[in-house]
Amino acid sequence: MTPKLRRFLRAGAIALAGAALAAATVWVNLMAGLGPKVLGIGHGMTPSIEVTPLSLAIEVGLRGLLLVPPLAVLAMISGPWPLRALSVLLFAYGWYFIADDIAFSYAIDFGATWGPGEPFAELFYRPLLTPALWIGASVAYLWLLSRLNRAPGTGRRAAG
Repeated sequence: MTPKLRRFLRAGAIALAGAALAAATVWVNLMAGLGPKVLGIGHGMTPSIEVTPLSLAIEVGLRGLLLVPPLAVLAMISGPWPLRALSVLLFAYGWYFIADDIAFSYAIDFGATWGPGEPFAELFYRPLLTPALWIGASVAYLWLLSRLNRAPGTGRRAAG
């Protein structure tokens, strides 16, 4: 296997892992915040579908898949720290995007006149849990990126 193909495959795996990490941490926060308020009721857009922890996990997971292409591209070119920082910033923004989009989709159940960002603040955000999960997931993603930039079997940074 050529080094470029290996890097491509590793970047794809890291992007998938990053998207899964974002989705999992958003789901944990969701279950602690918005989840108890909406579990067992019909979804605002499709009232005949009951909201369950699994349906919330599917919603979060599908939104998390949107992160895979940009994370993969940035993971492939991440080497020097500015590119890694950009990748982590994109990851953190993607985390917020997933959370805000989920909260916004349930805004109709709590008053549909909210503007952008308000459902996140009112329905999703938990003062200690949300920042801890957000920062923890971002640091974990940075660690994943650092693993990508290691030469296989040496534990040292790969050249180029």
